[in-house]
Amino acid sequence: MTLAMGNIIWLASYPKSGNTWFRAFLSALFSEDFTVDINNLTVNKYVADTTMFENATNLNASELLRKEIDELKPEVMRYYASLSDENIYVKIHDKFKLLGDEVPIIPIEETKVVLYFVRNPLDVVVSYAHHDNLSLDRVIERMNQNYLLFDNKNREFFNLPEELGTWSNHVLSWNSNDLIKVHTIRFEDMVLDTAMIFKQAVEAMGLSYSVEEIIKAINSCEFIKLQEQENKTSFKEKSSAAPNFFRRGKIGNWREHLNKVQVDKIIEDHYAMMLQLNYIDVDGSPLY
Repeated sequence: MTLAMGNIIWLASYPKSGNTWFRAFLSALFSEDFTVDINNLTVNKYVADTTMFENATNLNASELLRKEIDELKPEVMRYYASLSDENIYVKIHDKFKLLGDEVPIIPIEETKVVLYFVRNPLDVVVSYAHHDNLSLDRVIERMNQNYLLFDNKNREFFNLPEELGTWSNHVLSWNSNDLIKVHTIRFEDMVLDTAMIFKQAVEAMGLSYSVEEIIKAINSCEFIKLQEQENKTSFKEKSSAAPNFFRRGKIGNWREHLNKVQVDKIIEDHYAMMLQLNYIDVDGSPLY
């Protein structure tokens, strides 16, 4: 099957997996002086953005069923793709799925590439719990629900609902079809080998930037610098339930928060995908 070559570059992920950090990096890379303002990211299109949706459809999203919203999402992004001859960068947390009449959740013909960000679910649990002020056990339960929605209960702005499904199925959905080109990026590799991983991502998008330019952009969006900005100005994408968005950004933070029962439950729920992604060994022992 021939892959489509459009102008949408998707930044897809399960929540709390490095998507925002990478959007900050791209914003710095695209700026003239390699700086980034977390509340004015140039990479700012989001499938769940209600304003974008309503501007494109002239409909009131609050009056529509979720099924109706989902079926309009591909058309909305097709509309925005048609407005530009340049690449457009779109954040999405939906799992990849087929809608009515086998229509994909994203417009295939307008898609250039998908960057899919994935993170050890042990760390996702801790970060997600902090972000939405939920208990660790509740998040562990949610991450194994087949029809889990990313809702707006604790957010200061209304976004369209996104269907996540289980953590494992979310990862599988984006990485198991031949309709689109997917470049998968582990959060852990982003942290451990930032320059190389970001350079590979830039190349996967078909962009031409030197190593020096990439490093300058990386330096501008170091986690501590993003934290400092948030401490001074807050961050408009932060959940109202959490004191901050940029919390730790580290590998293995789960070791300070999860007990053995919780760790064993997460590994039991997601063993196959964690093994495939090298987060555990065949005996189920964590590698990060």
